Amino acid sequence: MAINAERLRRIEEVYHLARERAPGEWETFLKEVCANDAELLQDVLALLAQDSGAGPMEKPAMEVAASLLNDSASRHWTPGTQVGPYQR
Repeated sequence: MAINAERLRRIEEVYHLARERAPGEWETFLKEVCANDAELLQDVLALLAQDSGAGPMEKPAMEVAASLLNDSASRHWTPGTQVGPYQR
């Protein structure tokens, strides 16, 4: 389905309505609101999945660095660990 301005508006509307609810309520809410529109449900769920609710500036730098490095050892940094000029 081609996404036109009206479709984008609807996706955005449903996304914001879902964000007003607790994450545990999203699926039930979206199934009700999207009814028989499976594409709308998928589009909004995809947006919600991308939006963890906490951007990189809201997380400790060491957590962000660990997730970027994707190294199991880096996920277990302890206080005092130094990475470049930064120390946890």
